[in-house]
Amino acid sequence: MKSKGNRIREQGQTGFTLVTYSVTILFILLSLVPLAWAFSSSLKDALSLFKMPPDWIPAKPQSIVLTLDYSQAGDTGREAMEQDALKAMWFSWKKHQNQPIGEMTVTGVAGGKALYRAEMKSYEFNAGKNQVVPTQLFTDQIMKTKYPLIKAGGFSHFEWYGGETERPVQEGRTAPEADGLAGSIVSFLEQSDFMTGKVTAASQSGNWWRVFDNYLAVIKGTSFFSDSISIWTYLYNSAFVTGMTIVTQLVFGGLTAYAITKMMTGKWSARFTLFFVATLFIPEIAVIVPLYLVIEKLNLTNNLWGVILPHTSWGLVIFIFKGFFGQLPDELLQAARIDGANEWKIFYRIVVPMSVPVFTVVAVMTFMPVWNEFLWPLIVLRDDHLWTFSVYMSSRTNSDVSDTNLTMAMLLIATLPLLLVFASCQRLIEKGISWSGVKG
Repeated sequence: MKSKGNRIREQGQTGFTLVTYSVTILFILLSLVPLAWAFSSSLKDALSLFKMPPDWIPAKPQSIVLTLDYSQAGDTGREAMEQDALKAMWFSWKKHQNQPIGEMTVTGVAGGKALYRAEMKSYEFNAGKNQVVPTQLFTDQIMKTKYPLIKAGGFSHFEWYGGETERPVQEGRTAPEADGLAGSIVSFLEQSDFMTGKVTAASQSGNWWRVFDNYLAVIKGTSFFSDSISIWTYLYNSAFVTGMTIVTQLVFGGLTAYAITKMMTGKWSARFTLFFVATLFIPEIAVIVPLYLVIEKLNLTNNLWGVILPHTSWGLVIFIFKGFFGQLPDELLQAARIDGANEWKIFYRIVVPMSVPVFTVVAVMTFMPVWNEFLWPLIVLRDDHLWTFSVYMSSRTNSDVSDTNLTMAMLLIATLPLLLVFASCQRLIEKGISWSGVKG
């Protein structure tokens, strides 16, 4: 033992502290590796995601710029030119969908005058490709059919000049000399029979701003199973089920625990506590069939309330509330009764304000399993517009889906609420777990 001034330090304390902090930091870093890899994968294109050996840093998205000349195309109207530009972008992108394309821009010219400018970002293509170009069959008729869908969905942007402005300067090589990804696109368009304009210039350049487009595609896109349903529908369903479950757990679990702890004699309190604790030993899978039969008799199948009802109050929640309420001073509650307060007023005016930490613990403890729950919503909910997010993600993963990078982005979006809840409630969780809400 060494003394330095007024401080007394145990011999070897510095080394022990250093080892403790080092091990803690190591485990934190190791636990963050899967999250970091998921985030990195959500930024990649579909091809880089399966590259071996894997790369942590995604490939730099490429901006492709094309110039189409209509000087020899004869009398071509505005709508025909717009469809021509859309074919150059959508069909070329679909053909090279596994390449890191960040955006495409097509400029139409004739006699040195600019006719139009069309552009499309990566998130717009990924959001609409399952509807616009589900296959690699490229014809004029397909674009005529999909043209209204592209305009209605806002998946591409078209600006008409009509030859009233000078042709914008095109940087880069002419079409025959283009190489790399731009050269491959030029070769594809020159060999096609669906283009009206002739590709006269092409270039490509890196653009890191488009690296987050997978997230924008998830937000803008529709469900893989239905064009009328967006990801927000599944997130709303999960949020509604989780939110209502938390409310019922807090209300019914709190009231039940208060009645057992403060309104019953010791014998009956112990018996009811034992009953609720015993429910923890029943495997969930063992009650799936009888539980479904009950929900079916109540006509709550294919209904979000059918998912919520079995989670009204867990035995574990009641046990946690009872342990906390048992530490509240009986003298305080008795004084409130003498002053004329009934049990309802005592509960929400005295008990609840003093028990905020344990209510937070129960809310977070309920949030995690219900938000991630898969089996019970899958059994109860049949219509895809009622699916929770976990059910949708499982169905999407099990389908023949090539855009795994978008799936990873969805998983990160689903993880974000969990991180926010833990970050915002950390202090209250620590207080609730320590079982102390009263000082002195």
